[in-house]
Parts: sequence; structure tokens; C-alpha cells
Amino acid sequence: MHFLMTTLKVFYVLTTLMPELLEDATVKEIRIKAKWENDDYICRVHILNEDSSSKKFLVSNFNNYKMVDSRPVMEQYNKLLRILRQYTQHGLKVDESISISSIIDKLPSSWKDFKHTLKHGKDDLSLVQLDSVYMSSFTVVNSSLWHARLGHVHYKRMLEMSKDDLIHAIDENPEKYTTFMLTKITRQPFKSITRKSVIPELIHHDLCDFHATPSLGNKKYVITFIDDVSRFCYVYLLHVKDEALDKFSIYKTKVELQQNDLSKTLRTDRGGEYYDPVFFQSVGIIHETTASLHTTAKWNKAASYELWYKKQPNLSFLRVWGCRAVVRLPDSKRKTLDEKGIDCIFVGYDEHSRAYRFYVIEAYDSISIHSI
Repeated sequence: MHFLMTTLKVFYVLTTLMPELLEDATVKEIRIKAKWENDDYICRVHILNEDSSSKKFLVSNFNNYKMVDSRPVMEQYNKLLRILRQYTQHGLKVDESISISSIIDKLPSSWKDFKHTLKHGKDDLSLVQLDSVYMSSFTVVNSSLWHARLGHVHYKRMLEMSKDDLIHAIDENPEKYTTFMLTKITRQPFKSITRKSVIPELIHHDLCDFHATPSLGNKKYVITFIDDVSRFCYVYLLHVKDEALDKFSIYKTKVELQQNDLSKTLRTDRGGEYYDPVFFQSVGIIHETTASLHTTAKWNKAASYELWYKKQPNLSFLRVWGCRAVVRLPDSKRKTLDEKGIDCIFVGYDEHSRAYRFYVIEAYDSISIHSI
């Protein structure tokens, strides 16, 4: 047995503690911990054939469990409760105050204020009381996470989305969002302005470059088309500015089929990429080059997605752009004793499905996958 574990290079897990990860852990430290967990599984389950329901395993499972911000806290909390119920089934007796203290300590970093309140409260909590406190506080303390998932949107917009049940309730204290209010402040709309009433009658356009830093596909420009009524936005990447008209043709065909109505006006700045009167005459589009004070509008409180698709958006699958993630590889791309996960950076969502898109750090490549 010792020879087999030494050959597979997993014997060290019996004499080495699981590595601890700090909040600013490097990719190398994350990989070391992931390798330790994989080797520990091979050693104890496949080689030593330990009973997964044994008392020792349950205690280790509870002690090593760490809550993370990337998963719903209530889901992780309920998993800890299931482990504690297994304690009772196997005759393990743990003082309730110790269990509660351990659960509070396992809360992720975004819950630090809530954790401090619970740990320094005057009254001792029971598990039943802790459960009710979690349920009542869950949606409020998650406001920071939603703020990041939505791209640091203005807190007033978050309040509107919360009231429309698009996201959970958020902390209404504006002092926490002072920095974002200073950087995202906008001018007040013109009171006499009204929008168009039909989607997609008027389209606003803008084009900008990446300032000498091209995308992974070597695209150097980004172009946007925004519907005047819904504010719903389409974004395309370009190699050169000359592709602007081609992208507009693609956009126009797509939205007219989708909305069963015609686009009539394209409003742009004075950029030269749209200087082609013959093209606009051929497709029946009026090209405006200045912003008229009679056709831009005051804000429509309904979500752009809701106006465009005639249904409320589902935001439950959103994640924080640019965060690190360990992605589970499909079985077809993994060998028997290989690591199950790979280090990636979250870069967005797949265009035609709910799959997430990741940038693979080591391979300098990207993948789309559901499991993270």
C-alpha cells in the first residue's frame, strides 16, 4: 500500500495539512491546494477505501468547508446544516454554540459586517434563530456582490431593479456608493424631450477604438447600436472602421426581423465611417449627423431587455466580470489522473446559450462551459 501511494505521489497528504488560502492568494497557491484536494481524494477514497460516512470524514468535511462569494450563501449554509444533521445520525454530539460560532466564522469576506454583528451580539443564538437571521439578512448583505455583477451600476438604478424584483433587496445606504456616484454622475435630462414610440424606429450609434490594445481576435474598434425607445444595445467588434456599414446592415436585418418593424433613422456623430449617401438611400434609412433636442428622451423606468423582448430579464446567472475561477474540464478533455479543474478568468457569457466564457490563463485561449 505504501509503495502504491508513493508511486502515485499521493502519500504526502497523510502527513501534510491542507494548504490554507488567503483572500489575495496567487494562482500558484490555488493550484497547490486544488492538487492537494485531488490527491487526498485519490489516497483516502480510492486507495485506503475510507467510508465517506464515517465520523472522521464528517468532522473533517465540516471543519474544512469554506464559504465563497461566487456561490449563494444560503446554499452553502444549508449544506453545513446537512453535515450537522449527519452528526446526529452517527451519534456525534457537538455543543450548539460551537456549531453556530463555526458557521459564522465560515461566512465569506463580503459578509464581514454581518459576521461582526453576530459574533458581538448580546444574546446567544440557537440554530433555529440563526436560520431566521440568515433569511432576513441574506438579500441585503449581498448588495456589494450584485453591484459588481452589474458592472458597478449606479445605486439608484439598483434600487429600481430591486423594486421590480429583478435582483434581491439591497442596502439603501448611499454612503457606501459615494465613489461610484462621483464617477458616474450624469446631467439632468431635457424636460421637453420625448422619445420615439416604436422599436426600432430610431437607432443611436457610436464607435470608438481600444487605444492600441486589440482584442484576442485582433479587433481594434467597438461599435454600438442603441434603440431610442428601449435603450437596448448591440455591440460589435471591428478590425477597421470601414466595417461599420456592414455591421449596421447585419444589425438592421436582425432587429427588423425580430421586432417585425422597420428602422427609419440612424443618428451618429460626424464620423466619416458613415459618409455614404447612396447606401442609406438604397436601404431607406434617414441618416442624422447631429443630436436633435426634439427626439432624445427622458429615462424609461422599464428595463431595456423587458421593452425589447417583452419579458423580464433573468439576472440570476450573472457573475463578476474579470474574477478568477476554477473551471471543471469536460470528461472528454481530461485523463484519468489529471486535475479536474483549470485556472481561468471570467470574461463574459456565450452569445447563444447560458454558458460562461473564460480566458484560460496558461494556454492563452478561451472556452465556453457551464460548470465552475
